[in-house]
Amino acid sequence: MLVAALKDRDERVCEDAAQALGEMGAEAKEAAPALARLLDNSRPTVRVAGAHHLWRVTGDEKTALPILLKALKDKEHHTAYLALDALRSMGPAAKAAVPAIRECLRDPRFDHWAEEALKAIAPEEAAKLGVRGLR
Repeated sequence: MLVAALKDRDERVCEDAAQALGEMGAEAKEAAPALARLLDNSRPTVRVAGAHHLWRVTGDEKTALPILLKALKDKEHHTAYLALDALRSMGPAAKAAVPAIRECLRDPRFDHWAEEALKAIAPEEAAKLGVRGLR
C-alpha cells in the first residue's frame, strides 16, 4: 500500500508514504526501487523526500546527495529547508555537503537550519565557524 502511495498525484501523499518507508529503514528494502523513481519526479519536494528516505532505507548517500544538494538551490524556501533537514538527519554520511551548507549559512532564511545540519554532519567544522549550541 505504501509503495502504491508513492505514485499518488498528491505530493503530500507521496512524501508521507516515503517517510513511512524511511522510518522502516532496511526492513523496507523491497521499496527501494519505488523510492528511487521519486528522484526523477517533477516536484522538488517529492524528489527530496525520495532521496532522504531512500538513504534511510539503503544507506546510499551517493544517490541521495546530488538530489539534496540541488534542492538547496531551489527557489522555494520550503524545498531548501527540507533538504537541509534531510542532510542533518544523515549526519556524517552527508559530509560531502559541508561546502554547500556553509553557503546556506550566509542566507538568513536558512542560517539556523544550516547551523543545525552542520552541527550534525561536521561538528568540528561547525566549531571552527563559531556555530552556536555545540556541546
